[in-house]
Amino acid sequence: MRSTLHRQPWRLFVLALLLSGLAWSSESRAADCKVASFSRKPISASSSVWSRSDLVVLDNARHDLLLFGNNGQAKGAAYGALAKSLNDLRPLGMARRGDGLTGDGRILIQSELNRFLVLTPDYTFEGSVDVLSRPTSEGSSIERIYSWAPTWSATRKDIVAFADLKKGDQWSTGVVRFPVDFVQGAQGWFLKNLSVNEPSRKFHRLGLGYSYIASLQDQAYVMLMDNGFRLWRSDGAGRFIELPRFNETFPVREVPVLPAFIRPTDYAPLMGEIEKAEMPTAIYGWKGELYVLWRRPVQGTTNWFLSRLRPTDGELLSTIPIPSHSSHLLAVPGEENWAFIEKGAVLGLQNQEVRSVLNLPAADLRGALASRQATTAEAKRGDTGAVPALCRRP
Repeated sequence: MRSTLHRQPWRLFVLALLLSGLAWSSESRAADCKVASFSRKPISASSSVWSRSDLVVLDNARHDLLLFGNNGQAKGAAYGALAKSLNDLRPLGMARRGDGLTGDGRILIQSELNRFLVLTPDYTFEGSVDVLSRPTSEGSSIERIYSWAPTWSATRKDIVAFADLKKGDQWSTGVVRFPVDFVQGAQGWFLKNLSVNEPSRKFHRLGLGYSYIASLQDQAYVMLMDNGFRLWRSDGAGRFIELPRFNETFPVREVPVLPAFIRPTDYAPLMGEIEKAEMPTAIYGWKGELYVLWRRPVQGTTNWFLSRLRPTDGELLSTIPIPSHSSHLLAVPGEENWAFIEKGAVLGLQNQEVRSVLNLPAADLRGALASRQATTAEAKRGDTGAVPALCRRP
């Protein structure tokens, strides 16, 4: 007589799923985390991207573009005309035009408040973008850009940004979208007009890897802080649409009240308040998926979480803990590894200890976020015991 399992094949399928989940859990607990110290520590790591096998870190305090392997060993820095340009300017942020599936891999560097440099994947200077020459459709000039992300399609390459704008003598702030390549007649859009006193402006001015704009091809995703944390999507046709499921499913409900940031001396106290707050710190677009990194202070330390979102409506699908307790964390999605740059407390403007880099295999990260444990209600609200740790800190 055949066994019950053989008579009912669905039981075999369920058993296989359970065994695979157990195998993933035990392997995750057994593995040591890959943590490396930087052989040449950046003074201020404001942003970072993978370009081929290089972990590229923008050190805006040194005006340097530093290259590292995934073991933290320095490969050098950008030299020649690019180094001179960075030294003469004030590099503020960096992003790669690509999401792991599409894009040309160009690196964009915000070199001033309203200017960008465009580099090839091998760090050759290719051109620049003067944002003042890209007025919005209703005639405002883009004066100061705080956070941003590139978008791309077969016909158009844009930047979506949170910026201060000026029309005549009137100042405003909000979300804009403008073309990178100068095309006669191509205009930008003023997607969302906000008061300069809006809480969102303080968050988008934070810098140091606190990036609230991400992209997937020609779609950009912008987080705004209005009665909770809210997610909006900008498409290539100038539409700006809220994705309400994010606000409904993201576990952090309250937006922290941040102190004023007017003078350079205000920055350390501001970031000190951030270090005590539960809040999202960045959103990322990678291989068709959308992610949010968020922090939760617990008894003098910080727990970190990465959540996966559905790009169509912003719903939070799963959450895993990131094995780090650093004061600040900068995630860098990559083909083989996600790098998490671990940083200490902020001591002043462009003054922060950049301690180490935690490398998590991309396949393990995807597997953990797709696991049954990560989709439970307990995991989604950040219960640390709901999902096995990806690795064990040495």
